[in-house]
Amino acid sequence: PAAVPAGTTSGGDAAAMPEEAGPNIVRYNLSTEPPTADPALSTDTTSSAVIRSTMVGLTKLNPDDSSA
Repeated sequence: PAAVPAGTTSGGDAAAMPEEAGPNIVRYNLSTEPPTADPALSTDTTSSAVIRSTMVGLTKLNPDDSSA
């Protein structure tokens, strides 16, 4: 579909999402492939960047910074 400048559509009851959603894809340019995505095996910064990005929000510390 062609891009439409903001404020130029009629609005109405048009859905914000496409009728058929495709697969959820995230593209993340690292300029190199990470050797692993396993936190237990990661020893490089490229893998660490991917792991941090995918794991953030999966756990949460208590207000006193304790984990349990």
